[in-house]
Order: sequence, then structure tokens, then C-alpha cells
Amino acid sequence: MGRDSDMVNVIEVVAAVIVKENKFLAAKRKPGHYLSDKWEFPGGKIEPGETRADALKREIKEELGCDIEVEDHIHTAEYVAVTGKRIVLHFYRCHLRAGLPEPREHAAITWVDESRLTQIPWAPADFEAVNIIIKNKGKELWI
Repeated sequence: MGRDSDMVNVIEVVAAVIVKENKFLAAKRKPGHYLSDKWEFPGGKIEPGETRADALKREIKEELGCDIEVEDHIHTAEYVAVTGKRIVLHFYRCHLRAGLPEPREHAAITWVDESRLTQIPWAPADFEAVNIIIKNKGKELWI
């Protein structure tokens, strides 16, 4: 990152890879938004002063109306958005603590069996995380 001007153009985002009974929660982006109709792991921007875990818990509460436990870091992806800003997206394995997810900010949500993870149209950065999940299938991270 280096220069201060670079920091202004960086947005840090967190995403929850919520696992339940070997299924993964996927959220479909609303039509009319960037990457509309693509699927993603839910999450959002880190606010000033928040830790990644705190931001992820807040975002999931706002977007899905449930509480999660944030566990292991899975992957970090970087890309440049259409606005020209650099997005740094951190993915974390999570489990539900309370409540049932409902799509408050997405067009839909669904539980995807790990055998079908590559069969839905993911947003590019989320597809990177899917590949990491598949590569690590059966390893301690998912037990």
C-alpha cells in the first residue's frame, strides 16, 4: 500500500463463509447493482475503528438478521472496482450462533452443498474463496 494517497483508494471488506451441516450460505446480489445476479458470501465494509470480526458480525446482523461466530481466516482477495477503488476482501469461516438468515439486503439466499459450490455464478472474488474451500475440503478448517 505504501503511500497515503493509496490508502484513500482502498476499501476493506469482510465476507462470512457461513457453514452449516456441510452447506454454505450464498447470497444473490440484487438486480441493478454492481455484479447483480451473481452470488456472494455475505458481508460488507469495515467501518473506522472496527475489527474485521466486529464488522462481520455487524454486517451479518444487518443483512441477514442473525448472529454469527467468526472463526478462521480463509482467504484475502484484492481487485479494482468499477469506481477505480481497490477492494481488499477478507473471507472468514463462520457458524450461526442465533437466528435464521433471511435476505434483507439480497435478492435471495440459499444453502449450497459443497458438491455444488462451483455450479452457481459467483462474483469473481467469491469464486476465488470457493476454490480455496474446495482445495481444503476435508481438512481441519472445515471440521
